[in-house]
Formats: sequence, C-alpha cells, structure tokens
Amino acid sequence: MKHARLLAVLAIAAAGPVPAAGVAPAPESSDYVYRTQLHDTLIGISRRLLKSPARWHEVQTRNKIAHPTRMPLATALRIPRDWLRQTSEAAAALSVVGLAARDGAPIKRGDVLAEGAQLTTTAASHLTLQLADGSLVTLRPSSTLTLQTLKRYSGTGLHDTLLKLDSGTVETKVKPQGEAGRFQIRTPVAVSAVRGTEFRRSLGTDALDRTEVMGGTVAVSATDVGATHKVEVPSGFGTLSDAAGGPRAPVKLLPPPDLSALPGDWIESELRVDFPTVAGAQRYRAQLATDPDFHDVLEESEAVSPPLSLATAPDGDYWLRVRSVDELGLAGADAVRRVHRHRLPDAPRLQDPTADGFTSGVDAVFRWDAPADSASYRLQLSQDAGFERVSAEYAGSEPQCRRAILAGAYYWRVAALNSAGETGRWSEVRRFTQKPPPTDIAQASLEQHLLQLSWDGKPGQQFRVQVARDARFQQLVTEVATAEPRTSVPHLGPGTYFARVQRIDADGYVAPWSQARRVVVPLPWWVKASPVLLVLPFL
Repeated sequence: MKHARLLAVLAIAAAGPVPAAGVAPAPESSDYVYRTQLHDTLIGISRRLLKSPARWHEVQTRNKIAHPTRMPLATALRIPRDWLRQTSEAAAALSVVGLAARDGAPIKRGDVLAEGAQLTTTAASHLTLQLADGSLVTLRPSSTLTLQTLKRYSGTGLHDTLLKLDSGTVETKVKPQGEAGRFQIRTPVAVSAVRGTEFRRSLGTDALDRTEVMGGTVAVSATDVGATHKVEVPSGFGTLSDAAGGPRAPVKLLPPPDLSALPGDWIESELRVDFPTVAGAQRYRAQLATDPDFHDVLEESEAVSPPLSLATAPDGDYWLRVRSVDELGLAGADAVRRVHRHRLPDAPRLQDPTADGFTSGVDAVFRWDAPADSASYRLQLSQDAGFERVSAEYAGSEPQCRRAILAGAYYWRVAALNSAGETGRWSEVRRFTQKPPPTDIAQASLEQHLLQLSWDGKPGQQFRVQVARDARFQQLVTEVATAEPRTSVPHLGPGTYFARVQRIDADGYVAPWSQARRVVVPLPWWVKASPVLLVLPFL
C-alpha cells in the first residue's frame, strides 16, 4: 500500500503543474491556478514562476496559506497572471501563397516572425502561421494582422497570444490554452477570446466584425475596455459586432453545400464547381489547395450562384472546399472534397460551318480553334444529333479538313487529343446543310437579236442572271431575276460578254455565283461586207 502511494506521488511530481479541477474560469480571468507538488514551497514556486520572487508573501496572503514550507499535496494556489514571468515567442511562416509582407518586407516560407510584426497580404495571397503552441493562423487575401503579443508563461507551459486584425479575414485552429493561457483576436470593434477551437474572424469594409465558430466556443466582447456585454458563440454559430452595439446574439451558420455530384476527376483547363443552391445563401466561396489543411491555397473564387470556376493547375491531387455566405455576410460550414486533375485538351471551338449554316459543292470545309496541349483531332459527321450513325470520321493534326459529302443535312463535332493519344471532351454539336454545287449555265446561244441562256433548275427555285463586259462583272450590262431556268437578253451589240447565274432555293439559301460563261456577239454580216460594197461602184 505504501509503495502504491509513493508511486502515485512520484507520478504527480513528474507530471509538472496540474491544472485546476472543476469548471474553468472565464477566458478573461487573470488568475493562474497552480496545484502544489511534493516538496513544494512558496519561495521555490515563486522563484520558478514569478517576475518578482519576493511576492511569495502576497501569494501566501492571497491563498491563506498557513505554512509556506509545508503545504498539502495538490493545494490550489491562485496567482494573478500579471505576476507570472513571461518570455517572448515568435511565429513561423508555414505557407506563403502570393505576396505577403512583414512590416513591408516580403515573407517567404520558413521565416521567423517576431512579436510586434505587422503582416499584410495582397489580393489572391494567403499566409499561414504556426505559433509556438502549435496553433495555426491563416491570413486571407487583402488582410492586415499585427502580432501584438506572443508570450509564454515560464514554468507553466501556457501561452499568451494577442493578435490585432486591422482589416480582412483570419482563420484559426487554436490549441487548448489551459486555465491561464490566453488566445485573443482584437479588432477595432470586438475581442474574441478562446481556450482552443477553430474559428474565423473578419473585419469588413462595412466596419462590421464577423465571428464564425467551427468548433468549441468563442467568447466575443466589445473592444471598449469599459464594455461588459459579452456573448458566447458555440460551434456552428456566428455573430456580428459593431462599434455601437457590441456583439449581437449568435445565429446559426449555413450548412455546407452538397458536392456529392461533383466529378472527382478534373480534365478541363478550369474546374467548374457546380452544386445545388443552399437555402438562405447570398453568395458562395470556393478554394483550391494542394493540402487538406488548406495552407497552400492556389486559387479561390466567389459568385452569387453556382457554378464557380477555379483556374488551371498542373496534373495532380487537390483539395476543394466551398462555403455559403448568408445575408449577414457570415460564412457557413465548409464542404471539402478531394479532386484529381488529369489535364486533357479542352473541347475545340467550332468555326465553320456555322450553326444552321449552309455549305455548297461536292465537299465541305471544316475549321475549328486549336486548344492548348492538343496534338491531333477527331472530327465526326452524322445525320443524327446523337451520333448513333457516324457518316464520316476524320483524324489528323491540322485544325481543319475537307470532306466530300452528298447534299443533305448533317451534324458535326470535334475532339482534341493530347500527345499521348488521350481524347478530350467533344465540342458542341452543330447542324449544317450541304447544298449542291452552284448552277452553271448549260446553254448560251444567239438567236436573231437575243442571247438565249438556260440552266438546270427545280420547282420553287429563283434565279438571278448577270451579263457583263468583263469577267469580274464590274462593267455590268444587265441583271435579270426569273423563276424559270432560262432567260433572254436582247439588243447586245457586237463584242465579248460574260454571263453567270445564281440560284436561290426555296428555303432562302443563296448559292454562290456560277462560273462565268463567255459569249461572243459577232458583227452583222453587212458590217463585215461594207468594205466590199463601198468599192463595187468603182470596179
């Protein structure tokens, strides 16, 4: 029995200071509770813990200790926190994305950031700090934070942290602080005090302080020293604070968006984040990171409704998180999922033929844009929009091709392949109509004073006929519109002429002009014979 008691005493002695049992004091409590160990004396305790060891008398009086050298084991001693000896600590830059600065000088990963440093992030930048107690602090884009107090209470293992958020947003994961440990974030509007939890703080341009609690409880009070109003914000709730009224009653945060239908494989240049809307959400925020803790945030996006788009990134595994924002500007719980990016070429953008357009001739020319990382292409042609029956297929390295096809209605689409032969997403599907070649003039004859022209035609077609003195049809002689596949042009003087016809189908399609038909109108016989007739009287 004696051996068991001795082992218990030694175990307590080896464990160091024992936190007080029972309900912990409020976060703003100024007392540290020390429980005495074997052979402790007030003088020895004061030498280890106090700035002024001579104050051991005050500790004795404050705790009504009768014998300062013979105190029962585990006696609770309440010591004002201000009496404790402190040493300065520093924070470490765990991750830097974009441009972050310390007192105007750039910060890089691994830098040591001393007490008193003012930290800033630019737009699209993130800075994650690890404090000496293991707590994590992430400064989001366009934010300013001052490391106002980074102290450790000597001999207690407890820490005193005070951060001053001047603008922007900070997200934290705070290690348990014990009874006298302190972790506070102060803004010009409110102070949040925690013992160990995960929460976010932001100070908006509207001068409202927002606190969102993801775990544990956060005590929020007004910054004004004389203010007594305080609210306890539990996990899953948030509160707004302003300079006039202090913190408001907590409200429940929005639930996480449902990302279950989002594909896990990401093959396009942008990650398109689509999901059902969340009731009460006014906008949404999405972040993409290389780690599940979101220390290295590569990109973030915000929109009033899904889908949200995140920019390109190299092939690999990433983590996505999305949160909703309510009408008060409070962000809700995170939806997090892992996504794998295996980059495939984007879907080509089609050029010609245009949607519901027409082409003419015995073949059709197809053109499309060349996406990045594309090495070759597949084109499919079908007479049904679902491509159940592919009429023709082209494979090649050029973003265009020419195919001989019969007249009719078709659908076409194109996909790009990378250098490994992997096929990206198909383009949009376009419909076009292939028309017969232009109608050429079949016959051109001179009958008396008329130029007779004829060509092939079908019922319902209209035609335009032009006759000119030059092959470019800049010296136009006449233009005729007719519903018949023939026409007559009268009173053409001697010379060389060019004729062409244009077909207009019943559906409004205007075909290209036909090839020019050359026509020679000879001089009249009497003009040719006039020299002979003039000399006959003299013979």
